[in-house]
Amino acid sequence: MLARYAPAGSQRFPPGFRDPEEMAWGWRAFPLVIPYNTKLVPAPDAPKVWKDLLDPKWKDRLVIAHPGYAGSVVTHILALVNLYGWDYWAQLARNRPMLVQSIHDPGRTVVSGERAAGANAADYGFLYTERRKGSPVAAVYPRDGVPLIFSPTAITSFAPHPHAARLFTDFIFTREIQQFLADSEGLYVAHPEVTYPTDRPKLADLKVLVVDPEEIERRTDEVKKRFVELFGA
Repeated sequence: MLARYAPAGSQRFPPGFRDPEEMAWGWRAFPLVIPYNTKLVPAPDAPKVWKDLLDPKWKDRLVIAHPGYAGSVVTHILALVNLYGWDYWAQLARNRPMLVQSIHDPGRTVVSGERAAGANAADYGFLYTERRKGSPVAAVYPRDGVPLIFSPTAITSFAPHPHAARLFTDFIFTREIQQFLADSEGLYVAHPEVTYPTDRPKLADLKVLVVDPEEIERRTDEVKKRFVELFGA
């Protein structure tokens, strides 16, 4: 059971970070993108939309994270199922992508040059840091939509120290902490006064692909089963 609590300033949070029932609040969000190795793929040849990855020229050149290990991959798969149907994933499987576990692993595999591009990757943490270091990797925010993964925080109704829990919740939504998350990890955050690097697309400019949490819960087993059937592992 969750306790109702609205963090300080929450009325200014962007959609997606707010909970109308004031139970859970998004303290960060990260996008799923297409990474590609800039030494192996000239910018004009890089994918622009998810369907570009279906081109046979990407056969044996892609890497993809597995939904059996990363919940955000389940969200990504459902987002594109809702957009293009399961046929999208059946066609992608014909290009025989390398399968990895963590949603950060496609970025690592692309940076190393083991694969030319990724069929999904989180653009925060590793990939974001490597791009800013000047590693040979770029991130494509597909024009047909970007899955955005929100991380919520909440206070349980049985919290032993509810006042401390409310103070901590207010703390992680302060401008200082939210700015730190944006600067250090490349995350999108709730605080409206946070500034982002100029090479980071504005959240308002993205076509965000949203999957209802209830659909994710209901269809997770289906996604894992279909993925194994299509990709063989």
